[in-house]
Amino acid sequence: MGMTMDEGKFKTGKPGFGYRNGKLYRFEKKSVLVLAPWPKPQAWFKSHRKPWHSSRKRADKVFSAALYPQGDMEQGLEYFDPDGALDLRLWDGDPHDPVAAEVEQYEFRVGRQPHLPEDIIAQRARVLERRKELARNKEMALYVRHLQAPYFDAIPD
Repeated sequence: MGMTMDEGKFKTGKPGFGYRNGKLYRFEKKSVLVLAPWPKPQAWFKSHRKPWHSSRKRADKVFSAALYPQGDMEQGLEYFDPDGALDLRLWDGDPHDPVAAEVEQYEFRVGRQPHLPEDIIAQRARVLERRKELARNKEMALYVRHLQAPYFDAIPD
């Protein structure tokens, strides 16, 4: 009995992490990484191009991005703008007379000085929206860190 066309294909899934039976799973669009826990750490990787195989390189990628000491769940998750396009300080003075640092930030982002108070108001709205976006990202990062914690906490200092 031969294999049907669909049986050999890799099924794509939703990217993310999972933790089950002591193993940490990292799902990407077209691959899966499974990490077995301490004291016998192992890693297996499967993609749409290659069947299951041992993969330290892929495991190192997950470890280097996610390994952190206990108690540092929120380390590195403060407000910041990775692309540097917006200063995320909140300005609340009179938009008709903005402080020099706010004008400088506007010039950096737009390439000219603000002409109207509406320019400053629009910039403040962008800052608030970006802060909300980063707060959502922080919430997701904390969720992933809490999900990964049982796996990484098993590793001795």
